[in-house]
Amino acid sequence: MNEQISCEKCRKNKSFERLCNDCRVEEERNIIKNLSNDEVDKKVNEIIKDIENDSLDYDAFMSLFTIRRINTKRIAKVAFDTKNYWPEELYVDADENVRDGLIELLSNQKYDKTIVDNVLLCLSVIGDDVVKKQFYKWHKEPMPWRKLLYVGTQSYAEGGGFTFDEDGNVIKLVFDKCYTLIKGDSKKAPVKIGQIRKDLCPICGLPLVDIITIDGSDDRLKYLGIDGTVSATVCVNCVGFEDMYSKYVLNGESHLIGDYKNGENCYIELDELEGIVSNKYSLGEEVHSYYGVYGGINTIGGFADFAQDFKYLDCPVCGEKMKYLSQIHWDTILEDIEGTIYMNICTDCKIIGSFHQQT
Repeated sequence: MNEQISCEKCRKNKSFERLCNDCRVEEERNIIKNLSNDEVDKKVNEIIKDIENDSLDYDAFMSLFTIRRINTKRIAKVAFDTKNYWPEELYVDADENVRDGLIELLSNQKYDKTIVDNVLLCLSVIGDDVVKKQFYKWHKEPMPWRKLLYVGTQSYAEGGGFTFDEDGNVIKLVFDKCYTLIKGDSKKAPVKIGQIRKDLCPICGLPLVDIITIDGSDDRLKYLGIDGTVSATVCVNCVGFEDMYSKYVLNGESHLIGDYKNGENCYIELDELEGIVSNKYSLGEEVHSYYGVYGGINTIGGFADFAQDFKYLDCPVCGEKMKYLSQIHWDTILEDIEGTIYMNICTDCKIIGSFHQQT
């Protein structure tokens, strides 16, 4: 077991199975991080064989993909040849032949909803100019399979971190860079999680919380385009029931906006809320943009690990799609709380929207 593991209690354990969740995740990631290039190549070949045998180990693939950001070009070719269209991350680095083959699949007259759904997601993560133009064409000139779906190609594009307006202009929904949030010294960190406020939730009366505060002037976070310090204000209890929006000022101040009706029961005790301020999370290392899509990691930027369907909020001021900003898994800052809180941002209107998902 890694002696640098973060939890003092877990350092005394000699059994991997007895590690706390945070330390077990960290240890699993360290094992993959420390693989040699030859070992990574070997695992890629194993994944390819598993796909050929219709026995893909989802966890093994996603761990290798998110932590080592393996190139999936060869994997995509085999997946396409064997008609395996899930998970869509298999296709991130697909070549133009595979891309065109996926488009051709949706151009014939025989449709199965599951295949259409999966193929659209595979195309969305490829997300090149050809795909974007094709998605817009299918939006303006719907194919017969559109009747099988609940949403159109605008929504499927969100799986690849983009969408488009009625004129076909592409709207980017994710940041290219991604940083982890790790346990460490949070006193001087450019990111702080969970600061309890004096004002109360208009719905349940629990003290509001600045769930995350980000200093965008830090060199590592300048890619966010935030020229100052911003906070996302939520009610930890009520954000599980409805989306919440806050208006921020670049000095770190923020206030809840929206028409919230009181009367929701409060399921969180004040002393439980106090536990938020004791967390030690700080800004960690830069990782690739897909790092957050698997494994319960708190991140800023990149892609989110949605517990349910992918979701990007509409800004309540300008109506445009907001950009994914950050995710925090509740069980990393509060005991016995399930799910994840996701933050979106509209820097034009200085709005942060927050919502909760859980399986």
